[in-house]
Amino acid sequence: MARPVVLGLVGDSGAGKTTVTRGLIRLLGEDHVARMSADDYHRYDRRQRAQVGITPLLLTSRRSRRR
Repeated sequence: MARPVVLGLVGDSGAGKTTVTRGLIRLLGEDHVARMSADDYHRYDRRQRAQVGITPLLLTSRRSRRR
């Protein structure tokens, strides 16, 4: 059984984090990649985040996100 790998990507806006993540998903396959994104967290104020249930630790997979 293969050991899981955890990779964290951080950087400024426009640095290419999403591009690298999409490349990894293409390379490794959607079934082998899970990603955590905090992008939605900053789109809403505290009240709006509570209403829609968004937290900074919301785990999303490639399939549940828009392409």
